[in-house]
Amino acid sequence: MKIFLLLAFLLVFPFHSYAQNEGKPVSANSVLSAIDEDKKDELIRKLHKYLPSAQLIDNAIDIMAPKYAKTKEEKERFEKSMRMLVDYADLEKKSRNYMKETFTVKELEALVEFYSNPNGKSAVEKMKQYQKKMGPEIVKTIDKTLLEYRTGAK
Repeated sequence: MKIFLLLAFLLVFPFHSYAQNEGKPVSANSVLSAIDEDKKDELIRKLHKYLPSAQLIDNAIDIMAPKYAKTKEEKERFEKSMRMLVDYADLEKKSRNYMKETFTVKELEALVEFYSNPNGKSAVEKMKQYQKKMGPEIVKTIDKTLLEYRTGAK
């Protein structure tokens, strides 16, 4: 309620205040933007608890492994090597930044709500199974389409 009153005040009574450092004016819009950014950061932290970037990366590695490894041992070696070489922290940081750029507060709230409920959690767990089945189909289709594109054959 306090945030709502603050937002209403800022929208109804436009004003300028001065930042303590450098004495530059701070508009109501910049204050609202800062509040929005803080809310996004909070929601992205919550979302990453339910849907960590590492999980998405590991799912992608699992899907790629059969394409690059023929035997069980090669597949295990491929997966282990990929996981050792991936900079998870860097991708997590990029994921947070891209989410912040891409999604609105309302969209992030909806994502957090979905992934935090039992159906959302179940969907996340089943997504890996789905991706393992669908991923190779997508790769085959793209490979076939690229071949047709390059050769002009159909």
